[in-house]
Amino acid sequence: MEQGKTDAVADARRKLPYYLLFAGLSAGAASIGTQPLDVIKTRIQTQHCLIDQIQKPTVQIGAREVPYKGFFSAGRKIVADEGFA
Repeated sequence: MEQGKTDAVADARRKLPYYLLFAGLSAGAASIGTQPLDVIKTRIQTQHCLIDQIQKPTVQIGAREVPYKGFFSAGRKIVADEGFA
């Protein structure tokens, strides 16, 4: 029984670097995939807060003019104005 435990521990220690490597890679991939979406969401949520600083509004909602009318509009405008990276 003792030999089985030591083999299991040795096996777990041998797999640990791979586990950590793939955990880091998956976290990086998730971050790369979600960060642009988070930027677009934040821009849409805060567009009314910065309305006085915006020079070229494009859509009017109610009494305010806003630069983004939706998610895809915001994405296209951000890429056009600031670039992809």
